[in-house]
Amino acid sequence: MNNLMGLMDPVGKNYCEFFYYLGVLALIGMALSVLMFFINFFREKDKDKMRHVAILIYNLIVSFAIYFGYRILYSMCIKSL
Repeated sequence: MNNLMGLMDPVGKNYCEFFYYLGVLALIGMALSVLMFFINFFREKDKDKMRHVAILIYNLIVSFAIYFGYRILYSMCIKSL
């Protein structure tokens, strides 16, 4: 049983960078979402431009929530170790 418990021991402070890099990826995803919005908004000639705006708003909300979650996890990890 002690070997099993060793699998759940706390990891070192250098593993906190995992959350940092995931947060950076979320920020990159947010920037790509805005870039794709502008590309699709001005390239397509359809009259349903509000669909693109709605998709952008949804993507920004989700991307920001993911980024903020990783930022909180990173801060908690750094402060606790």
